Amino acid sequence: MRKQAQDITDYIEADTQAKFYDRYWNAGLYNDRVYALPFNTDTRMIFYNKTMFADAGVDAAAIKTWDDLLGAADKLDAKFNGQGTFRGDTGVQWQLFMAASLLVLLPSILIFFFMQKYIIQSVAVGGIKG
Repeated sequence: MRKQAQDITDYIEADTQAKFYDRYWNAGLYNDRVYALPFNTDTRMIFYNKTMFADAGVDAAAIKTWDDLLGAADKLDAKFNGQGTFRGDTGVQWQLFMAASLLVLLPSILIFFFMQKYIIQSVAVGGIKG
């Protein structure tokens, strides 16, 4: 199964790399050649209630890892009996949300899977202006 990815370095305009953060750009490189362009990124952020955190004895500034976040959630759940916390009784609702999201995205995923050669070619030849 060779030749599954196409080197598109020669199709990329010189200033294209400057449009992306290094970590996203570098994800598409192999041996300093471009095989993929960043397609989709996200920024994860959480809004929180400072009063609830203080009442539960949670220091938001001390949360640095996912494990720290889960520990904070445990404290919040214990203090507020799962009411008003992001891990409360939302398990089934969250699963339904994820299933619905997948159903909405599935056509796009399938189109990209079957059309990726043409999509990449159109992007590489100048589809990202701007």
